Amino acid sequence: MGSNIDQFNFDILLRDKFPFQPPLIMTKTVFSNPSLADGRDLLNHLLPGEQHEWRPSMNLFEIIQQIPVFVSRVIERGASPPYQDEIRKMGRFHLNLNYDMLIWLSNAECRVFPCQQEVELQLTQKGKKTGKVRKHMVDIYLVVTEHNLMMLKTDTKIKNVAKLQAWGSLTALQKINHSLTANDQITMYFRRVQNRKPWVLNVTMNQNSNDCIQMIVKNLKRDGVVIHKEYEKKRMILESEVTKSAIKQMDI
Repeated sequence: MGSNIDQFNFDILLRDKFPFQPPLIMTKTVFSNPSLADGRDLLNHLLPGEQHEWRPSMNLFEIIQQIPVFVSRVIERGASPPYQDEIRKMGRFHLNLNYDMLIWLSNAECRVFPCQQEVELQLTQKGKKTGKVRKHMVDIYLVVTEHNLMMLKTDTKIKNVAKLQAWGSLTALQKINHSLTANDQITMYFRRVQNRKPWVLNVTMNQNSNDCIQMIVKNLKRDGVVIHKEYEKKRMILESEVTKSAIKQMDI
C-alpha cells in the first residue's frame, strides 16, 4: 500500500509540561490496512531500543529516527491477516485530551456527526448538594473511523476543538437502537472488553442519523462482522381504543 506514497506525514504534539509529559505522535498518511491515520497516538511504537515508556531524558530526534523503521515494518507485514489484527490494536486515544477535529474532518475514511446528549447536573445551595438534579442537553460530536467510535465534548471557546469523553471499538458494538419517532434517538450498546465496563451511549441526532448508522454497518461488514437487522413497526393508538378495559390488558 505504501509503495506509491511519496511523502509520509506525522504530527508531533508537545504539551505544556514536555518533556515531563510525553509527546503525542499521529500520522495523517494512510499507509496500512487497517489505517492508523485516525488520531491515535503512536508514540509507544516509536520508542528507541527496548524502551516501553517515554522518559524525560529522551529527545525527539531519537523518536523521529524510528518513524521510517516503523512505517517499513507496518507496510511489509501489513498484508498478513494476523498482523492486521495487531495493527488494529496499535496506538491509543487519550481520554480528556483536547483534539483538533480537523484530524477527522480532513480524513475521507472518517465522519464527524454533531449531536446532543442529555446530562444530569447536581443542584447545590450554599455549596452543598441538594439531592436534586437538573437535566439539560449538551452538544457533542460522534466520530466514526474505520474501526472505532469516539464521543467528544465540544469546546465553546475554541473552534474545531473537542475533548475526548469516551471511545470504543466498533467490533465491541452489540446492538444499535434507532428511534425515528423520538427526534432520531440513537442508543448504542458496547459489550465489556477486557477490564472495561460495558458502555451504553444515548444521543439525539437531528441530522444524518441514517448516515452515521450506515457508516458503522459498512465498516463492520468490511471487518467481516455479520449484521442482523430487526424492525419494530408501531402504529398510533386511536382515542377510541383508550378505555379502562384496554388499559388493564396492556403489557407495560
